[in-house]
Amino acid sequence: MNGAAEGFFELKRHVSLVGMMGCGKTLIGGILARKLNVPLVDTDREIEIAEERSIAEVFASAGEAYFRDCEHRVLASAVSSKPCVIATGGGSYVFARNRRLIDESGVAVFLSTAPEILWKRIGADPATGGQRPGAKSWKTLDDFRRVLEERDPCYNLANVTVRTSRYSSPEAVATAVWLKVKAHVQLELMD
Repeated sequence: MNGAAEGFFELKRHVSLVGMMGCGKTLIGGILARKLNVPLVDTDREIEIAEERSIAEVFASAGEAYFRDCEHRVLASAVSSKPCVIATGGGSYVFARNRRLIDESGVAVFLSTAPEILWKRIGADPATGGQRPGAKSWKTLDDFRRVLEERDPCYNLANVTVRTSRYSSPEAVATAVWLKVKAHVQLELMD
């Protein structure tokens, strides 16, 4: 079944998924990209490919500032390509230069997820929690909540927010993302 038959249409701008690690940016992004028949650019994965090492190894050997520069370069490359779905790193949208790239090239979508759900996902998935340098310093749910509270004001700057817990499946979240993006773009055109 092609995307148009499911109610999806040609993507003319980038759709960048933002939010805390564990909110489903890569999973939802993959589903959305398949439905729209466009590439998914997972910025963390692209950094790992370019650096030929894991994100944790980049942080450990080169530091956060170097990682953030890599992240910015990957994002700049992604937004200069044909429209695609971009799954950003959890901290990416916190930085003004990344927000500017995302906002100028398309629509930012905040995948808002309850802290308790994120905490469970991060703890249950060693690929998510164990490989993320920040996650190693979060010993309790309260530690995690503090980081989320620091980032939320930036995440809330996104054009669109989708509260993931309102949907029963990743496919339903991807559909909600697309419907909200379409509505946002239509409102922009009316301004």
